Amino acid sequence: VQQATKRAAEAIRIDLINDLEWQIIGLDRLAMLWEAADPAQPLWTKNAELYIQHRPGCVAVEWLTSNGDKRVLVTADGKEQALAFGGFPKELIADVTRSKSAMVSAPPGEWSSGGRQWVIAYPVFARSRARGYIVAFFDLEKSLNYILGDVRDLGFSFGVSLPDKPEYVLPGTNRKHEQDWGMEVDVLVRGMTWHLRVWPKAEVVNEIRSILPELILAGGC
Repeated sequence: VQQATKRAAEAIRIDLINDLEWQIIGLDRLAMLWEAADPAQPLWTKNAELYIQHRPGCVAVEWLTSNGDKRVLVTADGKEQALAFGGFPKELIADVTRSKSAMVSAPPGEWSSGGRQWVIAYPVFARSRARGYIVAFFDLEKSLNYILGDVRDLGFSFGVSLPDKPEYVLPGTNRKHEQDWGMEVDVLVRGMTWHLRVWPKAEVVNEIRSILPELILAGGC
């Protein structure tokens, strides 16, 4: 059971990293529109809308100037949203300016109405000069429900937590075997560490136990 849980935890960790990187890579297209010259606002808005449509859980994409002024805000429902960091993650933007690469962060506490968000800040450079920033905001629960949807059928329950944040738990999770077989791994994603805890569901434990007599008999023979 321990070995099976370890393999499942590694598979979920890799899946989570790959999907989070995919969220970041999707911002490349928006950045490329902006590297040489400011694109027409309708063109940039249309591409931002496509990004949101193809990434469930994304609530908004914001276009900021190099001074941090808001140029365009595109939201999932076309309405004004309550955004993490008030729409301007100052410290995160300072970090991506220094690193010249996209980074992930999450605001302290909850952002509104009990919801939680995580954020990607993506710097746009032209000839080594910062031209501005693209910031994407994600609803934590909705985005993780989508990102982790393809590992739901592994037979394991799991929870994901950001530093100092309440844990996200896979819907329908049963904690029966968490204490006995739970395993923790860290998931490092572009400057932020997500903590992943994995444990087997009852059917996995029962299935492994059901073949133990056969394994013992085979070993004895």
